[in-house]
Amino acid sequence: MGAPSPRESARLQELERRAKGARELLKKAGADFWIAPVGDPHMSEMPAERFERLEYLSGFSGSNGTGLFPADPEATPRLWTDGRYFVQAKQQLPPHWTLMKEGQGLDDKIDVWLPKNLAEGQAV
Repeated sequence: MGAPSPRESARLQELERRAKGARELLKKAGADFWIAPVGDPHMSEMPAERFERLEYLSGFSGSNGTGLFPADPEATPRLWTDGRYFVQAKQQLPPHWTLMKEGQGLDDKIDVWLPKNLAEGQAV
């Protein structure tokens, strides 16, 4: 694939700036991870822009997804979504994000993955 375009480089730098700020907030709150859903608490079809938390951190603009964002900059952020969005997620996620493909196996949902992969004492 070659070097990213100047526009893509700027987008990735902005996402990293946002990630750094989010990590600082997580550390202040004493949390190790934050779950970033698509949508708002009311599950509105067209949520207000202020609820686009997942897109803000990951760049993913699909209408189905859940992100797990770590406070540790060395840990891997993850996005769970279904097959309708695999291609879009691969195109929009920064390179260090991992796409978790729902519908591909037994551990493919965040509520199954979390208990198996969080260390004792970690807070979400």
